Amino acid sequence: MHLRCEALDTPVWRAWLGADEHGVAIGGPGLAALEQLLLRAEADELCRVLVLASDADEFCRGMDLQGVLAADASDPSDPSGQGPAAGIAAYARVLGLLRASRAATICVVDGPAAGGGVGLVAACDLVIAGPRASFRLPELFLGLIPAVVLPVLAERTGPARARALALTGEAIDGAAAQRSGLVDELADDPARCLAARVKYLLRCSPDAVTRLKRFSAAIAGLALPDALAAGVARTSRDVARPEVRAAVAGFLAGELPAWAARPGDRR
Repeated sequence: MHLRCEALDTPVWRAWLGADEHGVAIGGPGLAALEQLLLRAEADELCRVLVLASDADEFCRGMDLQGVLAADASDPSDPSGQGPAAGIAAYARVLGLLRASRAATICVVDGPAAGGGVGLVAACDLVIAGPRASFRLPELFLGLIPAVVLPVLAERTGPARARALALTGEAIDGAAAQRSGLVDELADDPARCLAARVKYLLRCSPDAVTRLKRFSAAIAGLALPDALAAGVARTSRDVARPEVRAAVAGFLAGELPAWAARPGDRR
């Protein structure tokens, strides 16, 4: 897998998965580059939206299985000395970074996503699927289970649907994925749909986007009374923030908030 990045001096950062001799398979320098990009985005407040897509015919076929087999802990050519666990751990870190990113993350899928590729999709905040999108978990056929994918997938679809996707091993199209909760929007023109979502997100407070993500994670699993009490406390703090009060006053006056930006704004 290769990684191509662009527009890193604007509020919208774009990362494109590209094919190497193994196709778009997770591993090697491409996986390391994606992890470094996510770390950089987390540290750079200019990044408000991070888009993950593919410039190949497939979105991502999953882990680089040839690389997994080659990474033998007893093989002196494996510099990590950890066998396949090192690459799997790096993939898990990438999913965690996508899921917890300060910025809004959008995944655009217009080709097959399989195995670990489904995990990349599920870890993003918004998922746009084009006409050629499909999603499949074939791990059981290989004697594996999608153990790293399941935490982020089950958060989107629920445990039963995530388990069923793994048990059938069948590819589902974008419409079925939307019904399951994996996909948020179906689009004949994914680029146009993406542009609309980015336009809105750049009018939103970047701090509020981060607080939304943190709050939704914090209340997951709470009993309803506790979650509602947390919501009261959160909103009470937020309405006291000077920048929020200024934005509300500006909205009532028909003005854009101070944080509104455009995709092409430069550093």
